[in-house]
Amino acid sequence: MSIQPKSRHTLARALLTGGLLASGLSFGSVAHAAISFQFNFLDGAGTGFNDATTGAARQSALNNAASLFSTMFGSHFSNSGTVVLDATATDDPLNGNLASAGSQLSLAGGAPAGFNLQGVISTKLQTGVDLNSVSADGAVNFNFGKNWQLDANAPVSGAQFDFYGVAFHEFSHALGFSSLVQQNGTDLFGSSTAGHWGIYDQFLVDKNSNAAVNHSTFDINAGVWNTASIGGASPAAGMFFNGAHAVAANGNQLVGLYSPTTWNGGSSISHIDTDNPAYASTMMLHSVGTGNGARNYSAIEIGVMQDLGYTVAAVVPEPASFALMFTGLGVIGCLRRRTLTTTA
Repeated sequence: MSIQPKSRHTLARALLTGGLLASGLSFGSVAHAAISFQFNFLDGAGTGFNDATTGAARQSALNNAASLFSTMFGSHFSNSGTVVLDATATDDPLNGNLASAGSQLSLAGGAPAGFNLQGVISTKLQTGVDLNSVSADGAVNFNFGKNWQLDANAPVSGAQFDFYGVAFHEFSHALGFSSLVQQNGTDLFGSSTAGHWGIYDQFLVDKNSNAAVNHSTFDINAGVWNTASIGGASPAAGMFFNGAHAVAANGNQLVGLYSPTTWNGGSSISHIDTDNPAYASTMMLHSVGTGNGARNYSAIEIGVMQDLGYTVAAVVPEPASFALMFTGLGVIGCLRRRTLTTTA
């Protein structure tokens, strides 16, 4: 069987709340003025990022992607710091997930209810405080069962996925572009009242600007959540992001979030609305097709990151200054409604 070039593959986000992974078998790092990424490559000998034949190229691609992301991020924001990620891989061509990433989370003992479930990575980059000391700050995983273009300078064919565009997307999740509200409207501790929510979650509203989480009691607004979280495509329905900077960048309109009528775990609410053609060129859609992908934030995504606490740099260069930016965003737009299909 073969995967059709117009198939859609989910970009999942992982929220890391449990124990840490074992110590790595190898270690790589890459530095830039904005963010310095360090990777612990944890795959077993001869597999994934440590594959005897392709492991070195995969590690090199991830380090290169981190450097290029740092350049892109640093062109928009002045935050800096060192981010340590555990890097692992899967090898499953039948799995629709391309990649996932997330940050470790921290909550001070005895903390009152609020939007105070802190991402270790975002806290480190925004305040310089390292909440988990020598432990890894988060994790990233790639599915090498898919056909990737690992050369940043080469065009991405219609049979390949853009490793760099996907990596930029996943790094952004790790930096906090993700909801912590569970499908049933509870926080990560199973509470729907006086809960502990993420920074992103304070900006979740329905089409009428009703908050998903009450900003005084920190209870879930069940009526809003139950309806909007599976409301369908914006702007008619669904969940929205109402951060002031993102809204301003969106023509003073609420920013639609991916809210399919059937909950999509790891994707719902944590992405720009894939089903709204107005957002077709953005990086943070929940799915992408093959070919060249977005490698720079749109104005809306810059606004979201600013609302999440990142500091806009004094000088923002034009996107054309990025030599490695590719066109082809229209391809992603026209492919976004397709599903994973195979032919005999």
